[in-house]
Amino acid sequence: MRIALVITSLAVGGAQFATVRLANELAAKGHEITLIVLTKDLTLHPTIHPSVRLISFNRQRSLHAVWPLVRTIRKKPRQVFIFSTADGAIIGLLASLLAAAPPEKSVVWEHSLPPSHPSRLKLWFRRKALAVLYPRAFALVCPSHYTKSQFESFPELDHMKIEVLPNPLQPGLAITDVSVRSNLLSQGNQLRLMAVGRLVANKDFTTYLQSVAELRKRGYNVDWRLYGDGPELNKLLRTASDLNLDDAESRIITNRLTPFTDEFHPDVLVLTSISESASLVVVEAMAHGIQIVATRCGGPEEILHHGSLGRLVPIQRPLAVASAVEQAVRQSVPRQRLLEEAARHDPGNVAERWLSLLQQTTTSS
Repeated sequence: MRIALVITSLAVGGAQFATVRLANELAAKGHEITLIVLTKDLTLHPTIHPSVRLISFNRQRSLHAVWPLVRTIRKKPRQVFIFSTADGAIIGLLASLLAAAPPEKSVVWEHSLPPSHPSRLKLWFRRKALAVLYPRAFALVCPSHYTKSQFESFPELDHMKIEVLPNPLQPGLAITDVSVRSNLLSQGNQLRLMAVGRLVANKDFTTYLQSVAELRKRGYNVDWRLYGDGPELNKLLRTASDLNLDDAESRIITNRLTPFTDEFHPDVLVLTSISESASLVVVEAMAHGIQIVATRCGGPEEILHHGSLGRLVPIQRPLAVASAVEQAVRQSVPRQRLLEEAARHDPGNVAERWLSLLQQTTTSS
């Protein structure tokens, strides 16, 4: 099967990791895979399977890639296109429309929630584009049932096929035998905490830093890490300094493709987002048997079975986060349960489910 995945960039992020992993797994299964990147950022290039054909339009902004994508779609009339991320979907469906491509050859892969506050111009535009362009696709794929329910609230999508397919883990990451995990929860007043994600306002890492400071006030010796990069880096460094968190510059790590290494074994992954469609890092932490504390921000609640596989707290409540961390290390979720849930995101199984959906585009054309 000939499949092209289109994404705006290969910057480090959950959507980008998921897209590359799906491309790699489909290629490993013998399919002809092309990965089309609209902009210049190719940070994840080293992680791409050698048999995946990479095309970069090398544009400064994704909107500037519309016409190159139109020409590419016209050259590949029998290829199925997966448009990944909201911006990738809007640009891709617009290009598909201009190329007069059949709608059944397009699938939208959403990684974020639909815009709910259309007062700002960008959100207003995205909502209008969603209503006009998304119905042209054969299907809309969401990473969680929560995300699906949000898109189902749009009357323009009433007749659209909306599927839920989990984001794929890194191959070989899911650990099936808990005995191979060497790290145990810290003892006494020792705590090791980790947070991961792009340093943007929606991730609310300020709450994470405040919870670390609170735990230290409660007498814990907290060894913490924050893995990510983004526009809020300097703000978070200043916040850490104001909170008297030591060595923030060495603990906020911006140059790591994956935080799950042998260098640091956290007791708890802390997710403090304000809203999330899903969370690949939560699944990856579960695959390592790591305890989870997350805000009630949407998709992660579903992954954690609404609290049975991790602690859930309200958004923007650092004291609640600190208390949940204490509970997580005192009454931990059995690791085997975390590993079993993570196994649902096995990349081979996820790829097979994608192929089952994409085969329907062939029979409907």
